[in-house]
Amino acid sequence: MYQKAKTFGARPSQLLGLSNSWVGWQFDNAVLSLGIQVENRLNERDEKGRPKYTLEKALGIPFEPRPVNVGRLLARGARLKH
Repeated sequence: MYQKAKTFGARPSQLLGLSNSWVGWQFDNAVLSLGIQVENRLNERDEKGRPKYTLEKALGIPFEPRPVNVGRLLARGARLKH
């Protein structure tokens, strides 16, 4: 939402069609605060110039890779691309 608002030069509340000005102002400020925080984290680099954060880490989303049972997915109707 932050990037879309920046790109289109519109307030996030306008993009969602929020009509209540107070709610819109609160929403705009929340999107701005979080957007700046995430953008700054994504721009941070370590001493070798590599990004310090992935998007998941910048957002504080816990990410734990899990093994995938392909047989179970195929049994549920998933298709493999050739």
